[in-house]
Order: sequence, then structure tokens, then C-alpha cells
Amino acid sequence: MRELVLNLGGRPFNCLFGRLGGILGAFLVSGIVHDIEFRSAGRGGNSVVILGFWMMNGVGVVLERVWTKTTGRRVSGFWGRMWTFGWLALWGVRMVDEWAKAGLFGTTVLFGEPSLALVAFVRRCLAGA
Repeated sequence: MRELVLNLGGRPFNCLFGRLGGILGAFLVSGIVHDIEFRSAGRGGNSVVILGFWMMNGVGVVLERVWTKTTGRRVSGFWGRMWTFGWLALWGVRMVDEWAKAGLFGTTVLFGEPSLALVAFVRRCLAGA
């Protein structure tokens, strides 16, 4: 999927709007692909929420790049984890709510059980903290 996202979003937007545009373009295409996934399950989904979540993740990556350029330090360590957690809590709750409304927690969609993948992700994050 990485190549698809880069070829359809990242590279064209990079040519048109520069590096930051390329980042946002890649996240836009990722949002479109995820919206298609919601629709392929036959249960709908709010495109504004789905695309908004992915676009705001792109904005978060852009803000991290601006921070690094301004301060000369990467977003990392304890405060980096807090940044990531806060950003995902702010924008991710809406996405997970949409996922639940569409009934995708109890279905097998493309890569397996989404709820089990979410639990595994949270466990890995907590183990690394």
C-alpha cells in the first residue's frame, strides 16, 4: 500500500506543493483508501470523519517536521509519546467511533479482526513505554 499512496498522492502533491504537500497528499490518498475499505464492507461510514482523521495525521507529521526544523530536535522520548497519544486521542476517537458505528469491530476486513489488531497495538505501545 505504501507505493500506491506515494505514487498517487505523495509524489504528485510533492511536485505541485513541495515536501509538505507531498506528505499531505500521501495521507489524503490513504484516507481515500480507508474510506473505500469502509464502503467495501457494505456498512457505510462518514467520509468526512475518515478523510479528516487521515488528513489530520498528515498535519501532525507536518507539525513534527516544523518542530524539528525550528528546534533542531526530533519529537521523541516521553514528550514525543505524549504528543502522539494526545494527537491520536484527539482525532482517533472520532475514527474509532465511526469504525464501531459501521460495525467493523466484529468483522474480518482485508487484514483480519480490527479490534484484535487495535488491542495488539495498544499492548505494544504500553510495553514500549
